[in-house]
Amino acid sequence: MGWAPQHPRTVGATVRDELALYGDAVDRYLDALGLRALEAADPARLSPGELRRLAVARALLRLDAGATVILLDEPTAHLDDAAAAAVLELIADAGLRASVVVASHDAAVLALAGHTVQLGAP
Repeated sequence: MGWAPQHPRTVGATVRDELALYGDAVDRYLDALGLRALEAADPARLSPGELRRLAVARALLRLDAGATVILLDEPTAHLDDAAAAAVLELIADAGLRASVVVASHDAAVLALAGHTVQLGAP
């Protein structure tokens, strides 16, 4: 299972090291999610949006490694429009290969869903 939590924690010394813990296609996600310039950065120094993209990349690397389910918690939070669009494209692609469970308030993310469940008061 791949998992992108709302508040990710990291253990790798660099963004590249962190991603390498989750799979082999590190370069693909560094480029697709705009993290290439940060690959040598300490993940502890990332902005909330950068950290969110790192977490999404980790989940997708697990999918590439054989996971059949990914769980994404607010994957577009703290992202500008361009970064959110990149994440949305990757989520749509992931949905063709696996079950994708997403918790989100973002209408663009919800529009990708084949099924939605509303929790809490309407």
